[in-house]
Parts: sequence; C-alpha cells; structure tokens
Amino acid sequence: MITDGGSNTMMFSERAWSTLQVDPNDVGGTDWFWWNADDAFDLTFSALTPPNAIKKYLTQFNDGAWWIPLASASSRHPGGVNVALADGSVRFVKETVSSWALADDGLPVGVPHNDPLYFTGNYGTMKPGVWQALSTRAGGDVGGADTF
Repeated sequence: MITDGGSNTMMFSERAWSTLQVDPNDVGGTDWFWWNADDAFDLTFSALTPPNAIKKYLTQFNDGAWWIPLASASSRHPGGVNVALADGSVRFVKETVSSWALADDGLPVGVPHNDPLYFTGNYGTMKPGVWQALSTRAGGDVGGADTF
C-alpha cells in the first residue's frame, strides 16, 4: 500500500547505459552500450545515488566505487531524468534534487562502514533527501512537485 501518495512515489526511471565509458579519462568519448536484461542492475535503479550521479561522483567511481553509474537513474537529457510515478504520471527530476552526499568510498556520508564495504541497512547519521523520499512508499515524506 502506498501511503505517501502515488504522485510522490517513484516506480521506474530512465537508465542511460551510454553514459558508461571504457576510458573515464576520455571525457569526449562515450561508448554506446546495448541495453539488455541480463542482470538485476540492467533493469533497476537505486536512490542510493542521485540522478546522473556519475557526473558528480566521477572521482569516487575512478577510485573504485563501481556501482555509482550502475545504481543511478540516468539519462542523456541535460540536467536530470524522467521518472514514472505510481500515479501513472511522468516527471522530470533535476539532477540537483536534494540527495544525501556520497563520501570518498561511494557510500552516503554518515553510513557506518563495514569491511568488506557494503550497505547493511543501518543508516547511521545519513540525512535522506527528496530523492530518497521519492523512492519510499510509506515514509510519511510527502512533498510537492516543486521539491524536485
């Protein structure tokens, strides 16, 4: 049951596989990857990272946070991504939407770190933003379209 309201709950988003680069230092060259349904990451996205996160967190990606482009909603549109909401509408969400910041290791600032590095579900002192609120169905975090 969606208690936050269908217009405040994301169901799907774009995934721009073409944003992956073979050589991350080649800012002009983007390799075109085929879309496929071979792995869970091929069809899903996570609110762990903000939209088009690879643009903002390329350093963390280059330092080993390989999941950033794989987990992120992404598009080739300037400035954001289209998301389908549970009420059937489609909205453009800006990549500057409020979201938690990522630390140098690619996990949100404030999350307890483990060895090996993985997220256990313990949010620690992380502060979720509007992007994370849109990914919940019963968080009690209802916001208007002007927030994203």
